[in-house]
Amino acid sequence: MEIVLHGAINFGSSNFGDFIYANGIYNTIISKTWISTAVFYNPSSYFIKYIENYSAKKISLKETMGLIYIPGGYFIQEKNPSLKSSLFRFFRYIPIGLKCNIMKIPICIIGIGAGPINSKILKYGIKKICEKASCITVRDKKSLNTLQNMCKCNLYNYGDMILSFELKSKRKVTEQIKLVQQWADQKKIVIIHYNHSIVALKLFSKIVKRIKEKGFKCIVSSDSILANENELFKIFTKNTDNDIYHFKYDDPFEFLELINMADLIITCKLHAGVVASLFGKSVVCTAINSEKTRRYYEQIERLDCYRNIENVTLDSLYSLVENALNKPITIPIKIIEESKKHQNILCKFINGLQNEE
Repeated sequence: MEIVLHGAINFGSSNFGDFIYANGIYNTIISKTWISTAVFYNPSSYFIKYIENYSAKKISLKETMGLIYIPGGYFIQEKNPSLKSSLFRFFRYIPIGLKCNIMKIPICIIGIGAGPINSKILKYGIKKICEKASCITVRDKKSLNTLQNMCKCNLYNYGDMILSFELKSKRKVTEQIKLVQQWADQKKIVIIHYNHSIVALKLFSKIVKRIKEKGFKCIVSSDSILANENELFKIFTKNTDNDIYHFKYDDPFEFLELINMADLIITCKLHAGVVASLFGKSVVCTAINSEKTRRYYEQIERLDCYRNIENVTLDSLYSLVENALNKPITIPIKIIEESKKHQNILCKFINGLQNEE
């Protein structure tokens, strides 16, 4: 049996969060011995390189028994999206689902983030796909409400699916990690993660001195491969000093180990913080994508770790750091167990495909 997987894995993506989703889903599927092939739809070279046990075979939709949309926030739009942005999102994610509808290929949408959806063309495409999907799970209440208001379909909200993956066993100790260990010299580590955001970069650079006074060694890292990463780091260090480690993101399993080594993570994005919270770390998130990020911290009952970056001052950021250091995140067991239900729905869908052969 052949299965096609789709999500935010194309157009040159190297995003850490999307990779964790893709790797977890893929390995769940291939653990079913009766599945002959599972392939991603137009994956980037990064995903081909790092997905565990992946065979980059190409198959046509005529050969497939099912399509699975893997978790991600790609049914979410930013405020006031441009026509160009809406069309890009439509053509990146929607056509394969519409084709499967026409060909009567079963579809499973797992762990999706949805809403707000402002574009009429995007709303049309999502509605058509969801109405024909065999099963849909979402990652938060807003996503549930968004899709319920758009179409008649069976929906389940089980929280963020990353919480169902066993990630600590995936960590990799590399030469770069060994250099970090040597440089840190057993002192506490803070990861500063502004990624591509100039707003976050400028804000985070102003707090470095205060954090160092608490005995921390500071590491800057992205969670995707950025063409201008070196330039951003130079801007960051102009406002700080030279004793900051520039960790070059590439291997996602190496990045898991870096998060595991850290005591504190200051981030402006979602999934570096999600994994850090799963690992029981102190987390401060001043989000640039505030809508979807707030939903996660609300779900795990830790909104005290989160702020919209537009509302953060230097003093309020430091207060968030103090709070985070006093209260590392422990995700309630009930939330982790709920997240595992995504995998139950996924396996039920796959088993149903076997019965249809």
